[in-house]
Amino acid sequence: FLPADLVTVAAGSVVSGIDFALDTLGSVSGTVVDDVGNPIGSASLTLYSADRYTTASASTDASGAFTITRLRPGTYRLLASAG
Repeated sequence: FLPADLVTVAAGSVVSGIDFALDTLGSVSGTVVDDVGNPIGSASLTLYSADRYTTASASTDASGAFTITRLRPGTYRLLASAG
């Protein structure tokens, strides 16, 4: 789970004044190519956030393209490997 404030709710009670804002989500996209620039289809990609709370994965299409969506703002490390 992501770091968050705890809210205690007792039986029969109502807790109000719990306000929060959602982060705007982003995405990472690109193309995986070999050392001479040829696209690599079916490559596996894994994205790790610096805080390690977020991981995401994707595969490239036949033209080597990929997109990973719904990412929280932050710093990420992207690893790719060819099948």
